[in-house]
Amino acid sequence: MYTGSYQLIGNELSFFTRKLEAQLRAQRLPWTYLYKTEERRARAGVAGWHSFHPPAANPRKMAT
Repeated sequence: MYTGSYQLIGNELSFFTRKLEAQLRAQRLPWTYLYKTEERRARAGVAGWHSFHPPAANPRKMAT
């Protein structure tokens, strides 16, 4: 298990963001929510993320 906090990057009205949020809550993992901005979207794209699902940066390798 990672130590630290996950970062959920997305839109709070998105079905996929809410689904990932529920998973993080169910596993009782520490996490913070970040709104998806163009800057965060560009950084996540460099890391290999496609824009259809929200990225969650783990504490070892942050996407933002």
